[in-house]
Amino acid sequence: MRIRATVAAVSGALALSALAVPAAHAAGPSTYRADIAKVFQAAQAPSTAKAGISARVADDEGMPYDLDVTFSNLKVAKALKVGTAGHVATTITYTMKFGADVDVRAKDFFTGPFLYKGSFDRPQNVIFGDNPGSCSVTSQTTANCKGKIDIYPADGDLRNADAGSWRAGAVAVAYNGQDLESDDIDLSKIGVAEKGGLGTTLVQRNSKLTTSAKPKPVKKG
Repeated sequence: MRIRATVAAVSGALALSALAVPAAHAAGPSTYRADIAKVFQAAQAPSTAKAGISARVADDEGMPYDLDVTFSNLKVAKALKVGTAGHVATTITYTMKFGADVDVRAKDFFTGPFLYKGSFDRPQNVIFGDNPGSCSVTSQTTANCKGKIDIYPADGDLRNADAGSWRAGAVAVAYNGQDLESDDIDLSKIGVAEKGGLGTTLVQRNSKLTTSAKPKPVKKG
């Protein structure tokens, strides 16, 4: 399953007034995309082997625990027109609620939207975005978040069969100091919350038919 991840970083002090939270990740977007793919798949699958995680990670201790985070009020565009090349991006907004034990101030806590084709338990395709997004903390337990989905058809993000209805969801991950690039990782210390079926969008593949009405020369006979 090809996953292109987008994340909205949640950092900064909790406040009763709205607080814009800048995106941040020390390891950089490319490392994050690889890490979030491993953790997201591990949280969905009954075993790391079925999740498609590398043998080294699969042999490590534990599985991610359920993070005390829920999502609601997700809004996504009704339709996305995607061709065979180029870059298509769309913004998704949603509300995130979190428990008192969730450290949203941590630099390695992330949340972001995603789109998926098929069922949530066994998706045919999942697409995140390229860059971290942002959240505004509106209370001690609630934040309004937004993030972009980035689609690159020429890079294999979409197949012809992917045209049609897609569902939208959101995910939050607390790495709690764990580094998936390390040789000493404990997956059980990583918290994950993911929710699908929060919205739907129609992915339309652009097609263009060109023809010429000019008369064509013919040879005698």
